[in-house]
Amino acid sequence: MNHRPASSVAGALHPTGCGHVAGSPVGSSPFFFPDQFVARSALACLADVAEAQGVRTDATQLAALLGLHLPARLGVQDLIRAAEGLGLFPRLECRSLEDLALLPLPLMAFMASDGEEVQVVTHCDGRYVVAHSHGSVVPMRSMVPVDMLARSWARNGSGWVLILDSSSPMAT
Repeated sequence: MNHRPASSVAGALHPTGCGHVAGSPVGSSPFFFPDQFVARSALACLADVAEAQGVRTDATQLAALLGLHLPARLGVQDLIRAAEGLGLFPRLECRSLEDLALLPLPLMAFMASDGEEVQVVTHCDGRYVVAHSHGSVVPMRSMVPVDMLARSWARNGSGWVLILDSSSPMAT
């Protein structure tokens, strides 16, 4: 299986989490921009992934950590800063659709279809994916074929994900 190297900003962010470092996809990719996501739903997705790493939190606590008052909007750099504030090690990567089944789950996937939706991917076997978002009053969980996810996540063959690790990747 041919795998392209991942683009990653793990450890490449300025200490403030602003992403103003040469080579950072947060600053160089037209996909990301400040105030891109609805804070409550994006932070709820982050809380779901953090809980899988043993860190219990919720969107309100994460907003307070960031100094936000809900309702608000935030960018991916804010999500990275919140994960770091929880003691987690976030990795923002652009990965191919074929790589999705090989990545540690759950993870956050940034949908390219509307540029504002974040989904938590909890299962991927290469044929089907189980994901949910907090974009509605009731979190919507769905199981769809991978190619259906590709239409909104990896239109050009790859898409952005945020992976949270409970230990430093440097420690392994």
